Amino acid sequence: MRLETRLIVRQGFLTVRRVTIAIGLIFLAGIAAMTATVFTPQESSVPKRAKRPPSAPGMIPIPLSDENGDYAYLVDYQLAYVPATDDEEAQLVAVLSNTSDQSMAIMINSKRLHASFHFTRPDGTKIEAYPSQYYRMMMTAQWIDPPCQLDPLDQIIWRIPLSDLVPHLTKIDGPLTEETIAGSKVQSEIGLSVVPGPGISIPYEKVKSDPITIPGGDRQR
Repeated sequence: MRLETRLIVRQGFLTVRRVTIAIGLIFLAGIAAMTATVFTPQESSVPKRAKRPPSAPGMIPIPLSDENGDYAYLVDYQLAYVPATDDEEAQLVAVLSNTSDQSMAIMINSKRLHASFHFTRPDGTKIEAYPSQYYRMMMTAQWIDPPCQLDPLDQIIWRIPLSDLVPHLTKIDGPLTEETIAGSKVQSEIGLSVVPGPGISIPYEKVKSDPITIPGGDRQR
């Protein structure tokens, strides 16, 4: 009897142990399921990988500079002369063009021309003149021109009435007139800085126009 009793007790102990293990496994499985439910991020909550922002307009790769490290060859600067009409006085038209195949950022004032004009009259005398607002700024102020985007084939056009040009260190009194510059050769020089990329400093460069001849040399005075 004692042996049978021992066997029964042992079988009961084993049964209780199996039940305990089974309950433990069920409990652990429940914990795992809860953990997955709580900590598995939903698709809407997963932060999406940020897209790389587009590069800023006007950024030019460094290799596009010429052998001297200059960028001014990417643009073209030219002059034209418009004689007076019944409605408007004579004026010089300055045109800056992007002759490259890339957009670029140029530090330049696109509204007001900051340039010099150099006249050589038929008698050999020379006149150096500046747009009036630019002339005053050179005498009294310091400034930095903002960057201006210039896309391929784009142009910046400035129109400067002759009366707005201020002669510098010459014997000419008052503003320039058609008679003053008639028959003269004139060339303009503009300063600009092409910006190839963020944080990259490009030295200030001078760009000269081709010389043009003002008509009417027979009426110069």
